[in-house]
Amino acid sequence: MVSCNPAGEMDLVAAVRLRRKLRLLHVDLIHAHTSHALALAVLATVGSSIPVVASRRVDVPFRGSTASRWKYSRAAVVVAVSEAVRDVLVRGGLPPEQVTVVYDGVDLERETVPASPGELAGLGVPEGAPLAIQVAQMAWPKDPLTFVRATVQARRSVPALHGLLVGEGGERAAVERTIAELDAEAFVHLAGHRADADALLAAADVVVLSSRGEGMGSVLLDALMMGRPAVGTRAGGIPEVLVDGESGLLTPVGDAAALGTAMVRVLLEPGLADRLAAEGRKRAQYFSMARTAQATLAVYRRVLLERQLL
Repeated sequence: MVSCNPAGEMDLVAAVRLRRKLRLLHVDLIHAHTSHALALAVLATVGSSIPVVASRRVDVPFRGSTASRWKYSRAAVVVAVSEAVRDVLVRGGLPPEQVTVVYDGVDLERETVPASPGELAGLGVPEGAPLAIQVAQMAWPKDPLTFVRATVQARRSVPALHGLLVGEGGERAAVERTIAELDAEAFVHLAGHRADADALLAAADVVVLSSRGEGMGSVLLDALMMGRPAVGTRAGGIPEVLVDGESGLLTPVGDAAALGTAMVRVLLEPGLADRLAAEGRKRAQYFSMARTAQATLAVYRRVLLERQLL
């Protein structure tokens, strides 16, 4: 591993340092996995024959940013994490042939031990209570307020239901206010950032993702792999992960009532949770890490062949 320690994406000193390392190590291709990393990679390869591959993981438009368009236009290929992200990039001005989709992968061999009743009790969830969990940053695109409202809605049909939000972010104060306004402190719990998020997810009766914007929703891949029934919105790439009515349930963005109803269906409709879990495990095979690695390698080979470097 080589550290460049950039002070920012336009750090020329770090770019020069990276350029020297690229030459020293005889690097044939550089893959930038974030927007800031891409800026640094582009600066480091200006005037060289080293192609840059860029990854784009969010369905956020360029918002008229000339700098963003410039650095992404410099990439030989932009790898979008979903068709939804690809559509955003093409609408933002990138040529369709420059953008390809490689889905995130999930480790199908990973074994996760669900959190114990005692561990859940430590977070406020009584033993045996039906549990809805959302593992996501508390940020506007993830729409945690809709998760809170949906849990309140679902409690009308499943009075024992508890909701658990795992993650931190700038929306936490708004979430806390909403929980207080809805008198939901007794059954909606905030776990904050947790190193054991996987174990908590594996203990869920229903995994929820209430996003307004979502590149793909990688946490849903974990839910599929673990065999946990999942409910999500139709934001971004989520419908590419969850097939509505087969491997999950989808609801309109921002519709807490619909999301709550879907949660209730999973918890109460006979056989539904088991059917979604079984289909979810099958669906997870499509997103194996091996497939992601093979598709990424195919991008590298294509770029190198086009540049006659392979």
